[in-house]
Amino acid sequence: MSFLKNLEERENFLLQFRDKVKLSSVDLIRCWKYYDKNGNGFVEGDEVSRLVKDLIAKEDEDPHNQKRYEKEIKTHFADERGRITIQTMAELLPLEENFLKTFGDVKAEDFEEIFDHYAQSNPQALNKDEVMAFIRDLLLTSPNAVGVGIATLEKHTEKILLVADVDDNGMLSKKELRMLLASN
Repeated sequence: MSFLKNLEERENFLLQFRDKVKLSSVDLIRCWKYYDKNGNGFVEGDEVSRLVKDLIAKEDEDPHNQKRYEKEIKTHFADERGRITIQTMAELLPLEENFLKTFGDVKAEDFEEIFDHYAQSNPQALNKDEVMAFIRDLLLTSPNAVGVGIATLEKHTEKILLVADVDDNGMLSKKELRMLLASN
């Protein structure tokens, strides 16, 4: 039975999130990296088709309707060249509220809960995607924030890892993140 479930999930990337009511920022980054196959910072062309197919898979499997939905998404959500940005994907997917905003002013005693929220793959360290999700939420806590592009997230992630990843393993441990946050 698990073979069939794994096969089904490979055919539709979004199915792995089907039991979640809302997706986290880490889930958003994982979705983004899955659909932006060529890594150019946009979901476009066949990538949009795959995203639409996965979004409507359980609702409507008629291929004619898929084309109609794809046209609607490109009309209402994509830029003039039919490309979807990470900000747009955040509008299309059911995301939870920005986790960091739920704290208001973050205090030292909030650190463990915040770290645990983002450390989904390893309880001892944040991988690159998890650091990127943390940065996204952190940047979006600003009252003037309207959206954060993938290029900005990648740039900030690289800089933070360069500065704070003292053991150079491509991840941020609790200690490394704590030192980074304490220095600001």
